[in-house]
Amino acid sequence: MKNGLKLFSAFEGLFLEARVGVDAKKGFLKKYAITTTQKASQADSFLIRTKNGWPNALDTKIYFEAPEWVRESLGKLGFRIVKRQIDMFKYKGGLREYTWKICSNELFWWLLDYGYRLGKNNAIPYEFYEMRKTLQTMSERKKQIIPNVDIKQIEILSPVCEAQMLVA
Repeated sequence: MKNGLKLFSAFEGLFLEARVGVDAKKGFLKKYAITTTQKASQADSFLIRTKNGWPNALDTKIYFEAPEWVRESLGKLGFRIVKRQIDMFKYKGGLREYTWKICSNELFWWLLDYGYRLGKNNAIPYEFYEMRKTLQTMSERKKQIIPNVDIKQIEILSPVCEAQMLVA
């Protein structure tokens, strides 16, 4: 998927939603927190289904606007893209129209790893993804890479890092 990551920066509008069964809630929250280093909440637009539905279900949806080449690329990667009737979704974050939808847990987790989060998202440039992953690797192995230097010092010295942190 690494070659396909650059298309993730070409979304013109993106809204991530997860419908989580009540029995799957704890596992979802844990995986979301590990993947994003953030906590998910109802305000982030993940919804809890009742026990009368599918209590262990995870149903994710990616609503988006993107150029044709992005949609074609996603189709070639095996994702089923549905053209939706334009309607309005009302969430606490405001109103937004989305033409396209993909239902895929796999793509959902890839987008979270890339840097997108539940709810409404702005495009994340590929360079920021690469930089975040590099910094993450450095922080995990900081003593091996740069002895006696804190990763936060490196981030502060780089305006690009600072800009990336504001986006994330």
